[in-house]
Amino acid sequence: MTESNPNHGSERLSAFFMDLLSHDILNNNQAVLSYLELVLANPDLDAKARDYAEKAISHVRTSTVLVEHAKNLMAARTADPNSFRPVDLMRSVMLAIKELPRFFPAREIKVRVVQAPTDAYVLGDALADDLVLNAFIDMVRTDPGDEVSIDVRIIKSERGSKMCWSLVLSDPNAVLQPGMKSVDLSALLSQDNSKMVKMAGFLFASMAAHLLGGEFDAKELVAGTGQGGEFALTLVKAGKP
Repeated sequence: MTESNPNHGSERLSAFFMDLLSHDILNNNQAVLSYLELVLANPDLDAKARDYAEKAISHVRTSTVLVEHAKNLMAARTADPNSFRPVDLMRSVMLAIKELPRFFPAREIKVRVVQAPTDAYVLGDALADDLVLNAFIDMVRTDPGDEVSIDVRIIKSERGSKMCWSLVLSDPNAVLQPGMKSVDLSALLSQDNSKMVKMAGFLFASMAAHLLGGEFDAKELVAGTGQGGEFALTLVKAGKP
């Protein structure tokens, strides 16, 4: 039996190798985390070594979530867009806020919810939850300080003829990489892979948002200053389930 779509075979092959690779990466990451947690359990560990260990844990956990999100993105690529179930955007935000300390144990993160309607449902299923968590992780990673302050707003928006909800995260101390302000995937693919690696989380968010019919944008809080950053995750509005 021949493939009705020649891309389906390559999609399945890519998914197969992704499963193999991610299985090993996740197992290795878990082993590294276990050893680091044993190190941190030592009451005689000096402050500098503890700081290094906590930063290492942050990087390992971030790589783990990126692998898991990439797997979910590949699965969503072959799904029927009409099958995506409504998600309570504020619930996704609260789950992400609760998770942040696990990824950044050495940093003090303060999140202030400035604007949050009670009826903000979007299409996206589990992929929307991944996107929200990824947006928070990316926001923290753009802030070079040990203390991070993020403001959260959920506002109504439009994308073409579609009614949407936008999750807006802002941090006055964030420093955005140039590529974040104008994502061009084809241009990035033709350049040094190190640029894509540094922006892996942001690129995942951009691709996943577009897959769900939305978008993921970044801009400076004050244009041209290089200081402060704002992420806007826009997803299609859904009815309450």
